[in-house]
Amino acid sequence: MDENIKILIGIGASVASNCQPCFVFHADQAEELGIDEAEVIEAIRIGSKIKQGGSMSMLEFISRSMGIELKDNTLHSNGCACS
Repeated sequence: MDENIKILIGIGASVASNCQPCFVFHADQAEELGIDEAEVIEAIRIGSKIKQGGSMSMLEFISRSMGIELKDNTLHSNGCACS
């Protein structure tokens, strides 16, 4: 696999897993190798979509499993649940 593709996958995976140190590491690698900014942005978008899709799927699973309705606007915020 091409090194650039590996780095772009790392960027998307770090976004999807909320790993800031991983993101910095892979973004720095992308810059060092001269990976086009548009490709980096696309990797970020893909990672974000994966994260959002997984989150919504989990909420739907919990709703079905517990037989309760979860309103996602009360469960999603701009920070962690303890803030």
